[in-house]
Amino acid sequence: MAARAPPTQSGEFEDLKRRASVALLVAALVATAGPAVIALVAYQLRRVRTALVLLVLTAVIAVPAAPIAVLAGRTSIRRRQRRRPARRGTACNTAAVTRVTRSAHHRGSSLVLR
Repeated sequence: MAARAPPTQSGEFEDLKRRASVALLVAALVATAGPAVIALVAYQLRRVRTALVLLVLTAVIAVPAAPIAVLAGRTSIRRRQRRRPARRGTACNTAAVTRVTRSAHHRGSSLVLR
């Protein structure tokens, strides 16, 4: 596997940060859910003490993993929601222009938008 060059553009760096936060979120989920699933299987196999130990282990792992997962999820969502403001004449403004034009037409006024 070839070594990757360091990211030079801000878009590459933002993508790298987003991928790192998603990886952290998945790692926290796996670290917490793994022992819980094993505890469930152990309980089904009538290994009650093993299931209880694994449930305690799940709780011990979940305490620090929950804030980390929340933080990683927030940063990932914030990066996806960050967008540039719409410019005049773009698809975002077309619906508002159409509403204004239609309402002016229904009132009988002659409104011209530029």
